[in-house]
Amino acid sequence: MRAIFSYAILSAVLLVSVSGCKEDEDSQSVGSESNTVVVEIPFTNTQKGTTKGGVPRINDLKVFFVGDGMIEKVEEITTADITESSATKSFKNIPVSVTDVIIVANSNILGSPDLSDIVEGSPVGDLGKIAFLQSVQANPKSVDNLYGTGVITGTSPARTVSVVLTPVVSRIKIDRIEAKAGDSDGNIALTGFKLTGIYINNTYTELGADYETAPNETTKILNYGSDATKWIDGAYPVRFRNDFFDVTPGTSFVPPADAEWSYYVFPPKSGTGTVIDGKKQGSIPHIILKIEGATTKTGASFPSPVYATVRELKVNDKVLTRLERGKVYSIASLAIGGQHLTPNPEINAADTLFAEATVTSWTEEKVTVGGEESSAFTTSTANSYIVSPGVSDFLIPVFRANLDGISRIGATDELTAELVWTDAANPLTPGSAIQSIGVQGVFLSPALFQR
Repeated sequence: MRAIFSYAILSAVLLVSVSGCKEDEDSQSVGSESNTVVVEIPFTNTQKGTTKGGVPRINDLKVFFVGDGMIEKVEEITTADITESSATKSFKNIPVSVTDVIIVANSNILGSPDLSDIVEGSPVGDLGKIAFLQSVQANPKSVDNLYGTGVITGTSPARTVSVVLTPVVSRIKIDRIEAKAGDSDGNIALTGFKLTGIYINNTYTELGADYETAPNETTKILNYGSDATKWIDGAYPVRFRNDFFDVTPGTSFVPPADAEWSYYVFPPKSGTGTVIDGKKQGSIPHIILKIEGATTKTGASFPSPVYATVRELKVNDKVLTRLERGKVYSIASLAIGGQHLTPNPEINAADTLFAEATVTSWTEEKVTVGGEESSAFTTSTANSYIVSPGVSDFLIPVFRANLDGISRIGATDELTAELVWTDAANPLTPGSAIQSIGVQGVFLSPALFQR
């Protein structure tokens, strides 16, 4: 059985300290400043039910110092600067006119976005137009582009800026699709149907860092209309669809135990949706359900296929106008009735179909910063322990029957070395350790282990 440690990312918080350094006038121009960047990765307990999200791995950071609407300095932080406790790098000769910092993470390891043209002297607006690609946001448990901005505060020699980095995409997650129960409020209760497809429409395969610079190429815009062949020819973009075959009719459908109906989408600014069938759309991606073999209590049937189109998301009963990057929008249940079904997608039904979602920050069951995935592992027999090497009074008993329910054990202890587990009755006995895993570049607090 697998031991799962659940963490929620508060995001990477970068503290950029700008301190004045008095140096020889030949080595530093008058008015320049010295900067120290400290990267810290804080975590907190995850919210239940979202453990298949991703805590993005940090591999490289591009730091842009901004003043008067211009890029005045470009620097980098690499994995060589990230230790188990912090990441520190000094930046000197930063102009006093610098007021803001913009950071883009993982552009080197992903090969995207292309930042080669963003140099000292570039207008900051050019950075906003660089394109993030949905295709390189690998999956919810791997490397993603991260992005964040911050305003420098304080006075020399103690100027600082805190930049919160979050994934450049949002995630839409559907836990269940089912028939809406009851016959009230105009509902046409379905007694059975086949769910044969889920598609995400009204979205982009790439989007500018300003979240309003949309691509011009039609192949990068998902704005398929009611008569598009993409709904039936199997050519719908793979990363925005799920197709299901050999489906048994039912009234409720959920993903397989080892999978999710989960989709990375860009969260464009309000008013930056696509144009579908000649009509400007909002910024919320559309969820299209393909339904076959639908029947009702009266024995009435529908053509096959029919479609249900979700154009609106609600959170706490409030209709959203846009999504936020780094957020997971979880739909616990998407309930449909016959009144929501149409012969083609993206046309108005007799009743508007809303999806009610809950919002959480990116969450994960593994912790990785610039290294290998490290915090999920398997023990081999009944009694196992996790220990911190060299710390004789730190012992977490773990039983295989309860690996998903590790008790909370403390508030301030840190594991910054490797974790070791063993089947021995006394895990601190020399030679008793069987296997170990490395924890690289992160703080691990036992307060994160929750029942």
